[in-house]
Amino acid sequence: MRKLGWMILLAILVTVIPISANSGPVYWEGYPSSNVLVIEENSPIRVEEENLIFDFSQNEEGYHTLSGRVTATYKMLNPTTEKYLAQMAFPFIGKVNSFLPEEIVLTADGNPLPYEIYLGEVVRDREQFDFANIVQTISSESYQGVNFTNKQKAKLYTINVRPTTEQRINFAIDFDFDHEETKIVTTGFNRYERDGGETRIAAWCYEEEQLEILVLGEDIELRINSYTDGELKEKTDLVTYEIFTEEIEVEQYLLNFIEKRDSGESKKVLPQGQLFNMYANSLDRYLTQNIGLCTAEDLTSEEYIDRIFTLVYQVDFPANGEKEVSIGYKTLGTMDKRETGKPQYSFDYLLNPAGNWAQ
Repeated sequence: MRKLGWMILLAILVTVIPISANSGPVYWEGYPSSNVLVIEENSPIRVEEENLIFDFSQNEEGYHTLSGRVTATYKMLNPTTEKYLAQMAFPFIGKVNSFLPEEIVLTADGNPLPYEIYLGEVVRDREQFDFANIVQTISSESYQGVNFTNKQKAKLYTINVRPTTEQRINFAIDFDFDHEETKIVTTGFNRYERDGGETRIAAWCYEEEQLEILVLGEDIELRINSYTDGELKEKTDLVTYEIFTEEIEVEQYLLNFIEKRDSGESKKVLPQGQLFNMYANSLDRYLTQNIGLCTAEDLTSEEYIDRIFTLVYQVDFPANGEKEVSIGYKTLGTMDKRETGKPQYSFDYLLNPAGNWAQ
């Protein structure tokens, strides 16, 4: 079988490719690569031939494993007497903060294909990389939360803090809240203490700082004090602050969050709607996990987590005609030197279930 032969050859080649390593880990797991799949059921399109090339000639430094490019080229046939527009998808695993569209080359007969990007679930184990499940998660609908609705009105506290001397200030806020009735989202704080419904948050301020507290549900009373020490015992008045409040919908709050975060090149090319769904989903999850409390840092961390990306595109086939579809992308292998003196590298390639294509 052609594909099996490629993988055996790959395993032989990978074990002899050198890579510099100092005091790095003894095991570094890479994620599997996959081929394209057809979205609609009972598609007449057949895959006549598939060529798979792994290129390690430009391995990049900075990883604990081997990096390379995979190029998969498919000869596909439309055996019907009618033109056929096939909707296809290509899933892969990546991070929002490092997604680079120029690393993906998608063509049909050598011509670039436009595509839409969908952000899927966080990858916690390889079992999630299932074609049927991935297709079900492709959606342009706005995420609907459990702990909030997108149009729900919330109260946003914006607090401008200014130390009046060069003395750093530990700016602390105490409040009580019932997590069944109130949900809290904070920005800029780096200390959290909680005892039942009693909560204290604080932030070190070396210069002027802007802090935020978003309150969903019943309002809270802010009790504010400033300190010069980390134990919050030495009070000080060497600080001024102003509090501004506004009513804002949860949806708009998250869109504002996206706009503030949209400074990196990777996020500029990702659809706003997909970023909204990612942040809304994580906000919902953290509010449940942390019993009604979420931080902006929790949301930001989602950008650095491996998740499933899916490119969705269309290929127009003539009647009784062929198309050569090619996808090229970067991949990382799994490094393992737990039982060997030199690291061994392996790459997984998930084959598309036969049921997705006509036979």
